[in-house]
Amino acid sequence: TDDTVLPAEVKVTLYRIAQEAFNNIVKHSKATRVEVRLFWRAGKINLTIIDDGVGFNPSQSHVGMGMSSMRERAESIGSKLKIISKPDRGTKILVNWMPQAAEQVARTGSNP
Repeated sequence: TDDTVLPAEVKVTLYRIAQEAFNNIVKHSKATRVEVRLFWRAGKINLTIIDDGVGFNPSQSHVGMGMSSMRERAESIGSKLKIISKPDRGTKILVNWMPQAAEQVARTGSNP
């Protein structure tokens, strides 16, 4: 795989994760500001979405279909979705993708 070309599946998956994050922000967060960062660093793609909304306690909150969908999408490309949130402190969603992780998923069917 050429390191300068992002596979179409990864592009679409990152887009869909961001789309679902925006849906959740609009429906639940009451945010006034959202920041999206997407960059390539040290051979991996980093997607970060941060809002200044009401936040939640991830260990106590009901995980809805949106969060589950984002997590499953991330895993489908060999990534993990990390959610950092606290009540009244907003939410940060992180996805890191590395080509090597994706190759392992393709070979073994399991996430590293």
